[in-house]
Amino acid sequence: MVANNKKMQEVTNFLQQHQHDADVNIAFSEAKELIASEMLNAEKKEFFRNLSVTEMCEEWAVARYLAHFSCVEGAMEKVFNYERTLSLAYNKTIEKMLEGGQNLWTA
Repeated sequence: MVANNKKMQEVTNFLQQHQHDADVNIAFSEAKELIASEMLNAEKKEFFRNLSVTEMCEEWAVARYLAHFSCVEGAMEKVFNYERTLSLAYNKTIEKMLEGGQNLWTA
């Protein structure tokens, strides 16, 4: 439970950092790129497709953390097959975040 709260706090902090950006989608592009490193096989693609918004945010925080401490640039080339799934998932997540505000994090 503590780990989940820590991950959610990281996501919340990231969102607060970018809340005044002119283009909100740009603020989330980092998340989209970094979580892609976790989607290198079909099994994970299905896993990510079925995540709830909160679960996706937790996975996002984990992926961001891992990406900062490992080299994922080379892995990005392998992820293009999943770009559509990733885009749809994050567009949905971003919409929910913007609609829900801070209440999303306590749900």
